[in-house]
Amino acid sequence: MSDCSSFEAEIKSFTDTIPKTIQDRTDSVKISTEKKAEDIAKENPTDTGVFFKIEVTWTEKPISFHLPSVTFKDTPISFDLPTMEMRNKDIIFHVPECRMEDRVVGRYPEFHGLGHIVWKDIITSVPVCENKEQKIIIGVPEVKMKRQEFSMGLPVFSMVKTEIKLKYPEFKFVNVRVEMKKKGEKLENETQVELKSSLSQAQFQVTNQFKEKHTKLFDCLRSTLLDDSKNALLGIDAIIIGFKASITEMKSKNVPADNEMLVNTEGHLKNMILQRTKVEEQFKPALDKLNEAQKKSFEDFVSKFKLDISEPVPV
Repeated sequence: MSDCSSFEAEIKSFTDTIPKTIQDRTDSVKISTEKKAEDIAKENPTDTGVFFKIEVTWTEKPISFHLPSVTFKDTPISFDLPTMEMRNKDIIFHVPECRMEDRVVGRYPEFHGLGHIVWKDIITSVPVCENKEQKIIIGVPEVKMKRQEFSMGLPVFSMVKTEIKLKYPEFKFVNVRVEMKKKGEKLENETQVELKSSLSQAQFQVTNQFKEKHTKLFDCLRSTLLDDSKNALLGIDAIIIGFKASITEMKSKNVPADNEMLVNTEGHLKNMILQRTKVEEQFKPALDKLNEAQKKSFEDFVSKFKLDISEPVPV
């Protein structure tokens, strides 16, 4: 089977970057909030002698979420595959061989004068047939069945609970004036909204990126499995073609329909067609398992990768 490990490594590498992606999103909110707080403070009239100030203290608080971890579990696939070798076989049979021979089939009279009769033979050509032995040499496939076993690496995703610390703002207003306090409270509310929005955006970004890499991994595994199936069937198809060619050659050389070699070869052809169907069917459950694993693992990721700080993280 071809190697899909690069796609596995890509997922693991991507998973390692997820905490930083979340951190970067929330850090941008922190920078924006501090800049807005400074701008509001600058709007305070200095001629009153009262200086309005917004103190924003950033406190680290933990946030928990689940990150994907992938391992591969070997799923065995085994089946009997035929191997073929062409062998020359002597075929002996009898065919009728006919030739034309002159035969006397009667007599007729010839009159030569009064009272003198001469009888003449009536001769005609008639077919005379006899069975003659025919011997021909035909290339016939000789097939041996060999057990083939290999493993398909089926990815198993588990969601591992992870915790990181994000900075959350605490606002304190110094020398409060009503109109300035309203601006400060508005900034406080906006910051909470932006934090939730930044986490929502991070969740959307990470989910889409994970889906892309997750799909690439399963596409590679599916392509590998289909290639293995195709290669196995190509070998059987070559044997089927060999049997058909031998049967066609025998018939073209007038081998009788009840000849043992012809009957056996036709039987081998039927068995090989059945064997092809069996091998093809053995790959279908493996493909179904792969498709189901892809669907379930992505659904599991979506259900457990939650960055909503107002809701508990599912276990």
